[in-house]
Amino acid sequence: MKLVRIVLLLSVLSVISSACSMMGPRATITEEKRIIKTYPFSDPDPVPILARRNAGIYPYFRFDGFAREGRDQEWKVVRLENDFIQVYVLPEAGGKIWGAIEKSTGKDFIYHNEVMKFRDVAMRGPWTSGGIEFNFGLIGHTPSTATPVDYLLQENTDGSVSCFVGGIDLPGRTQWRVEICLPRDAAEFETTSFWYNPTPLQQSYYHWMNAAVHARDDLQFYYPGEYYIGHGGDAHPWPVNENGIDLSLYKNHYFGSHKSLHVLGSYADFSGGYWHGLDFGFGHWSRYDDMPGRKIWIWSLSRSGAIWEDLLTDRNGQYVEVQAGRQFSQAAQSSGNDSPFTQAAFLPYAADTWKEVWFPVKQIGGIVAANPNVALNVSRKGEKTRVAVNALKPIHDDLVVVAGNATVLKERLALAPMQVFDREIAVPAAEQDIKVLLGNQLIWRSDSGRGTGFSRPVVSPPEKAATTAEKAFLLGRQQELLRDYGKALEYYRDCVERDALHVPALVRLAELYSRRAEYEQALVWAKKALAIDTYHAGANFVAGAILKKLGNPASAREALGWAARSPEYRSAAYSLIAETHLMQSRFEDAAEYARRALDFNRANISALSALALAERKLNRQEFARRAQREIMSLDPLNHLAAAEACFLNGSQRNWNQLTSLIKSELPHETYLELAIYYAGLGMKAEAVQVLHLAPAHPLVDYWLAYLAKDESPAQGKALLAKAIQESPRLVFPFREETIPVLQWGLSQQRDWKTLYYLALIYWSKGRLEEAAGLLQECEARPDYGPFYLTRAELLRKTMPKAPAEDYKKALDLAPDDWRPWLALARLYSGSSSFQEALDLAQRGYEKFPGNFVLGMEYARALIDSARYQEALDVLTPMVVLPYEGASEGRVLFEKAHLLLAGENVRSGKYEEALAHIAKSKEWPENLGVGKPYDPDERLQDFMENLCNTRMGKGAKTLDRGALEKLRADLLKSRSWKSDLLTTLFRTGN
Repeated sequence: MKLVRIVLLLSVLSVISSACSMMGPRATITEEKRIIKTYPFSDPDPVPILARRNAGIYPYFRFDGFAREGRDQEWKVVRLENDFIQVYVLPEAGGKIWGAIEKSTGKDFIYHNEVMKFRDVAMRGPWTSGGIEFNFGLIGHTPSTATPVDYLLQENTDGSVSCFVGGIDLPGRTQWRVEICLPRDAAEFETTSFWYNPTPLQQSYYHWMNAAVHARDDLQFYYPGEYYIGHGGDAHPWPVNENGIDLSLYKNHYFGSHKSLHVLGSYADFSGGYWHGLDFGFGHWSRYDDMPGRKIWIWSLSRSGAIWEDLLTDRNGQYVEVQAGRQFSQAAQSSGNDSPFTQAAFLPYAADTWKEVWFPVKQIGGIVAANPNVALNVSRKGEKTRVAVNALKPIHDDLVVVAGNATVLKERLALAPMQVFDREIAVPAAEQDIKVLLGNQLIWRSDSGRGTGFSRPVVSPPEKAATTAEKAFLLGRQQELLRDYGKALEYYRDCVERDALHVPALVRLAELYSRRAEYEQALVWAKKALAIDTYHAGANFVAGAILKKLGNPASAREALGWAARSPEYRSAAYSLIAETHLMQSRFEDAAEYARRALDFNRANISALSALALAERKLNRQEFARRAQREIMSLDPLNHLAAAEACFLNGSQRNWNQLTSLIKSELPHETYLELAIYYAGLGMKAEAVQVLHLAPAHPLVDYWLAYLAKDESPAQGKALLAKAIQESPRLVFPFREETIPVLQWGLSQQRDWKTLYYLALIYWSKGRLEEAAGLLQECEARPDYGPFYLTRAELLRKTMPKAPAEDYKKALDLAPDDWRPWLALARLYSGSSSFQEALDLAQRGYEKFPGNFVLGMEYARALIDSARYQEALDVLTPMVVLPYEGASEGRVLFEKAHLLLAGENVRSGKYEEALAHIAKSKEWPENLGVGKPYDPDERLQDFMENLCNTRMGKGAKTLDRGALEKLRADLLKSRSWKSDLLTTLFRTGN
């Protein structure tokens, strides 16, 4: 009997082995710890970013510390590998792809930076070059680009392997995921993105994949298109620009500043590049409908860009970014004002998914077309045409080349991935129509590069510049989607003042007031829209969402039912209706409306979540599990599905699974997001269980206290006391659902921390006057320095005069933080108290001698006090680690030298003046910026000419018109240069 079992076992093993052999080699995925030389970041700013630049990314905070020297640091690295390529992922640095290597050549086809050299480039500061970063939410490098994200590794049944990374974009509360999948038998990897909006509000919609490749003079870009546009929406010819320069060649960019080239005008699915000297390249493929945006970013080839090579890497060289996006361009704030390239909106409860393919290319001389199977190059020289194919997957098919009506090549291909077929064939030079087919699929035809897309307008009509109600609406829409809700309100109000019947503006006003948690006022605006058009889908949807927030589910359903008549809002409206039924424990109705929502959008995660909850509450466990599985099939990192598995089966394994998925930088925010969802549906028990898993945090305790206040008042008060005792450092509440929690806390104890937290939420919602009132109520009770900096910055926005006492108090409480020193010095400088500014800046710089921000403020104070040489003595040894686009250090250097030169001119010391003028033209790179092409030196030229004239050295004749233009340009800027020039004009005359 034992022998029979052994024979059967061997037989089964043989079958399994045979099946594996037929499948071929499998891809592998491993997580390992690597020591990487790292230039780390540090020094998180305890002052909310609302008071700084990039307020649109609150509640995130900035990091202000960047190391000049590198050190060995351990990082988690996920390695995906098959026989053809290696791909590396860094889950602790935004989940970015660290680099990708083609194994037969050992070359990077995605730039692999061997060091982690964090520099101040992203919205929160730290950013590293190389690899592929994922940007979701708002224009700029995403807030999580340098910090840990959630991730999951998976071996798939088809032999491929996947690494899922993702997180929450906290300001919009949208959730993003990227699956990085490596097939077992392909020389390519795939990224599949899934992004959804689980809120009833429209959110900012911005997505770009930023891939880096090596910059070399032999690099050529293959980007089908007819135009490129800049961030401002300005359109130019592509690839040859207005000046006859072929911009597809990297070596031709030896002019101008950094380049942002968004290429469009061709309905093509691929883009790529090729290093001709290496006979090697890279490519990207995605359905055009999914990723129409294609951008090339190039650092200036002058020293202004070249210094970033050393700032961002040690020895890997300069890079170029080849980006793919969901829009045509990364539209700056001004873009939609006078161009068609505006911001985009993420509709309520919407979900988007798309796939991209990234691959290497070798030995084919360039790329004219590509798809997930092959990369193709066709080049012609006289009567000879070269056709070269690089296989990306196993190819067993006929390659056919047709010239005109004649087949000039037909050959059976049997290629493994990264094998190359290369033929030269005779084609008459006069024959222009060439087609290349693989099997029955047309890969390329000779006229496919241009004119194959819709001839899309790239310039707006002049009427768009007119001041009209519609223009005000468009400007408001731009600001809303850029998260400047205050300016958006102003524009929308202007719109309805000009046109009281402008229903879209009334709807947007209703939603903006809802976003501010001013629900009664929001409902007033929604009703104004409905008074004009009772069936308006958007107005009904917004009204329903507001009524749900006001705790009136029946009225909400009435409005949402009308919104559901519109296909645009149908799935979202049914989702909200399902949630209103959950609030009232009407679980059968909730399940029905969740299913209705899914009938129109099967990727509606909110509807699936409502369905999972309803089925669990109905004790239909198999249906509940089915809903959970459907969620996980779309989003393997979904925390609600994991939590629902726990509530169905509270095994330790399930609870461990839930907590193990939460690996992001701010895990308490993930637990709060999940718990607040349950609490909003009246499921307090589930909310409490989730919060008990969260790491210690004041906001977690405020919520636990609030949820306990009715059933256990004593416990609620104890938890509230605990929350109040905890440190407020880096505690930045932002959710409107937390407003009643903090209001209840104030009803129990009017503590300054609770006032401070509530004020931050109000500030983040644009309710500045209310926020200022709460902060002023705190008086001088707080013993926390950043509080006073925060209050001072807010009061500067709401009062005519800045509150100097708050800055002084911040410095008294936090003398070991450099920020109060800087803030108070700038306050003195801004109020022309130059001696006080100088004294404070000097003391601050002596206390923090390596802090170049304080150093530059000290130099500025010296210049304001006419102590120019001393300012230069401070600037000369200073080392500035700049942010992208920074120029302050060099501006101060130029200013000190030119003002010294001006003094010398007035006192007749022309040789000394000329020496300072010459020095002002230098670009010391220790000050954080390199010399650009063609810097504006007109002022220096005028000053040199003036000195030489006074010295009788045969000065050049200067065109009076050019001088007047210089003066007009400087006067327009109202800068110190205009004052200096005015003085010199008098001296010159």
